[in-house]
Amino acid sequence: MVGVHEARVRPRSRFRALPGTAAVAALAVLAVPALTAPAQSRPEQAPQAQAAPTPVTKQAAARKAALKIKIPGGQNVQVAPGQSTDVKVKVVNRTDRPARKVRIQVQTAADIVAVPATLRVGRIKARRARSVTVRLSLPELAEGFSPVTFTAKGVRTKSKKRTIQFGPVSNLPAMTPSADTVFLDGKVVQYRGTGAAFARAVAVRDGRIVYVGSNLQARRWIDSHTKVVPLGGRTLMPGLGDGHLHGVRAPQCDLGYEGGTIETVLGKIKDCLQRADQAPHLASNNRLSVTNFMGEGMLPAGTRLDRHILDRLSKTPAEDPFGTGTTRPIVVGHMDGHKSYTNTQAIVNAGLDEDTPDPSDGFIGRGEDGYPNGQFADFSANWGPSLPSAPDAAYLGLVENIERANSYGITQVFRPGGSQADLDRAKRLADEGKLTVHLNQGLSASDVRGVDAAEAASIVDGLNARRDQFDGYANPASPGELAVDSVKIFCDGVPEFPGQTAAMEQPYRVNVGTPENPRWVSGDRRGEEPSCEDGTVGFTELDQEHWTIHVHSLGNRSTRVTLDNFERAKAQNPAWDRRHTITHLQFVNEEDVARFKELDVVASMSLQWAQRDAWSTEGIEGYLTPKILSRLYPARELLDAGVTVAAGSDWPVTDLMPWTQIETAIDRTGEVSAAKAIYPGALNPAQGISLVESLKASTLGVAFQLHQDDRTGSIETGKLADLIVIDQDLFSIPTEKISDTKVLLTMLKGQVVYSSPTTPLN
Repeated sequence: MVGVHEARVRPRSRFRALPGTAAVAALAVLAVPALTAPAQSRPEQAPQAQAAPTPVTKQAAARKAALKIKIPGGQNVQVAPGQSTDVKVKVVNRTDRPARKVRIQVQTAADIVAVPATLRVGRIKARRARSVTVRLSLPELAEGFSPVTFTAKGVRTKSKKRTIQFGPVSNLPAMTPSADTVFLDGKVVQYRGTGAAFARAVAVRDGRIVYVGSNLQARRWIDSHTKVVPLGGRTLMPGLGDGHLHGVRAPQCDLGYEGGTIETVLGKIKDCLQRADQAPHLASNNRLSVTNFMGEGMLPAGTRLDRHILDRLSKTPAEDPFGTGTTRPIVVGHMDGHKSYTNTQAIVNAGLDEDTPDPSDGFIGRGEDGYPNGQFADFSANWGPSLPSAPDAAYLGLVENIERANSYGITQVFRPGGSQADLDRAKRLADEGKLTVHLNQGLSASDVRGVDAAEAASIVDGLNARRDQFDGYANPASPGELAVDSVKIFCDGVPEFPGQTAAMEQPYRVNVGTPENPRWVSGDRRGEEPSCEDGTVGFTELDQEHWTIHVHSLGNRSTRVTLDNFERAKAQNPAWDRRHTITHLQFVNEEDVARFKELDVVASMSLQWAQRDAWSTEGIEGYLTPKILSRLYPARELLDAGVTVAAGSDWPVTDLMPWTQIETAIDRTGEVSAAKAIYPGALNPAQGISLVESLKASTLGVAFQLHQDDRTGSIETGKLADLIVIDQDLFSIPTEKISDTKVLLTMLKGQVVYSSPTTPLN
């Protein structure tokens, strides 16, 4: 040890010292046989086998174990889980010689931590002992005792191993007050940096998490009033969030997010027209709205729906096998929400003809004579009167949307682009006990584009009045609450042909060759013009009033322009906790990736689209350069730049399938389907993210987007008990199985809002 000095002891001689010439004579006698034995007098012998090693005597073994370790206090050491204790270790030198450079090595198991792991003892005098102290720390999740082994070693000396048992005390006092619910024996997912850690149990009281850790500790929170949920090893994780969900009402005619052959599509629409609730209107001028159509999924490939195909439904059954004789205008909405297809009656109702000018920010498809062919993009018109809605249809549809979201494990939702009616319905949800998510209702604010400062201020004043009335509204009848602090602005459309309304830096290319031998040259359309260059004043006014701005942008130009607007607003207005968001982000300039982090902008991404499908292949291939296409949905780049990525489904543009989104974000591969136009292979797999990153995007990322990350989004003591139990361990299954995940239980603020009817938890 430092400050201790002992004289060095010489090693003992093999022979006892002899006086004078006697010593020399003795050595001579020992040497005689080797000098005098004549080689020729000894008969030749076979080589002898090598002698066996001399057995270690008891005396030699004792020398090797000359040190002995003693632990005052016995074999077992106990401490509360998550706590530490000092253990005194005594080393005894049992020999007549000093032991030099003695060290004690501490070996632990089961995440027990020893500090230090190597103890320096130093020199121990003969027949003396020295003591040192090691600090042992017991993990929070410890359930039982584990061995801690000590071994002492010095110069040419060591000890036998000495083992003690280290574990938790068994008589911990009960917690008061007790928990309302305790989950035991699960795999509890907690985020740790870029990875995850796993606890065993969670205790919930008054809607918040009061304990995360071991079963042993969690049982302290149980009394006769506590609901105990034995998980049996199942995964408990934070509730999911959806940072861009519109929701739907029951459709008049749902094509199931598929295309198919002309016969398949017409057959589905014919069934809708003749359904009991629609048949009485066959001879009317009431519009039939057909939804969830995957236009690029029509077969054979390249087939496109138009008015001539849809007009077959208006023929008589004698004229066409799909004829119904209907006079109704028919409008088929593409699932992307930007394209639509109509029959001739709808075009007539809208007053369109060959003289109708092309819109600056939309698309009208035309025949050779210039008359509209029934294909439209980012274009709306009065196609015909709609049928009266059933009483409370919009409200009941919202109730069903939230119930469905809960069944998928969703506990937090942002609904973009709402109105006063949406706020009224959200308040009614809370009042009637139906608000079972944290609901952030966005308001539409695209009208702040193209206005001067006075007009922008007037628009924002109206938004402020609605925020003052509804933001933070809650009713004890519901566990959820309403937030109103965000607005939605469109800055472009979609990039797929023929619409091509997404705002791109360079013009879309056109094929001047043939389909078989294409020759692509630059065209003259860049998508929406202007994008949000006309929104600078409105963006700045909204930012000044602390509105979170949520921008629709797929094109790289619209994304750059949006970032420019955010940058101007940040420079002009006082600092605040900005979390402006750009959603979809199909194309992002490489030089703009870092700007998200610099400007505190959240990347809201619908990564279930990050697959090889009609939107990412034939809809844009050729029209955009290979370099641009190589970076579709750049989630990996954004995360590497430190940007917060938040998941958003954009339902009903695609179906609500959060577990598919979590999976596709990782492997960038979809489930192959010709009718859904999903193709084999991975889409730019270098942009894939990890499982933990994908889970965080769907939980903590959405919470951060909505200024709720201090309340929800992860399992931590003090946060809201927004929890879900799922049927499989995401960390031990192949990535392609994640989409099969089923939710067994969903909890919001400690209240169960969904329980699986087929696999209920006890």
